[in-house]
Amino acid sequence: MKKIFAVVVAIAMVMALAVPAFAFEGSQDVVLVVYEQATWSNIVSDPVTINAPGEYTFKLSGLSVDSAQVATIYIKDATAVAEGDSFTGTSNLSDLTVLTKSIKINGEEVALTEGYGTGLTDAGVLDIGWYNIWWKNFIELPTGTITDVEVVVEVVDAAAAEAPAAEEAPAETAPAETAEAPETGIALAVVPAVIALAAAVISKRR
Repeated sequence: MKKIFAVVVAIAMVMALAVPAFAFEGSQDVVLVVYEQATWSNIVSDPVTINAPGEYTFKLSGLSVDSAQVATIYIKDATAVAEGDSFTGTSNLSDLTVLTKSIKINGEEVALTEGYGTGLTDAGVLDIGWYNIWWKNFIELPTGTITDVEVVVEVVDAAAAEAPAAEEAPAETAPAETAEAPETGIALAVVPAVIALAAAVISKRR
């Protein structure tokens, strides 16, 4: 019975640890949008379906837009873009974090400052912008004509995105403890022998 109980506990622990990895759910078509002021219209990329953790690339090519006429650059739920102000729904996604890996304009990567959105809006819509003349800019546009824009993002589970920060502290303190107390290594070396002895005693009692 003890062995069965131990196996059940081990399985339960593994399942508990695995739950955060599957928290990201849903599937949604997302588009890259450049809104320009010359005609006050959206230039929209082909949709990219986000349905699992991983990297996604959005592209707009064949453009001829003066950078001074660009009002916004962002990715957004394709349905929300298509329906415009009449859209009142939410995106079919949950518990995700969107990390911007790179933004290229005319083939050249532009610097990205911190503060841009990384998830769903308060209304539950995937809408992440990097340039907005009426709000904030997290990139600077090159002068002249913009011919193409490429954005690469990494979508991760929100819980998984927070996990590395919690694991860093023990890794930093471990070397200091070893340096201050070298005898710890001896104590740890004895542990396997103690466990083996205990197992032998239990076996004899059975």
